[in-house]
Amino acid sequence: MAALAQPVPLEATIREALAPLTLPAGVVLKAIELRGNSHGEPSVYVTYAFTPNGSFNDDYAKKLLDLQFRVLDVLRTFRLPLFEYVNFVEI
Repeated sequence: MAALAQPVPLEATIREALAPLTLPAGVVLKAIELRGNSHGEPSVYVTYAFTPNGSFNDDYAKKLLDLQFRVLDVLRTFRLPLFEYVNFVEI
């Protein structure tokens, strides 16, 4: 019974909150990490991977930027004492 009372890990909670976001074509959630930033401050890093299909242009870049803002909006609803980072890497 005690196992049922355990809190859901924060990473899983964040992943669940981000799941409804519509991702641009070729973009997948790669990782959610809770760790210190370069100054040792507690932080959350959300990393998305994308496949540039030869058509990486201003429109696609705007879609990634929009996703970054939407992710930050979701993270801020938690009101966590963490710095928030959203990164993109090529697959």
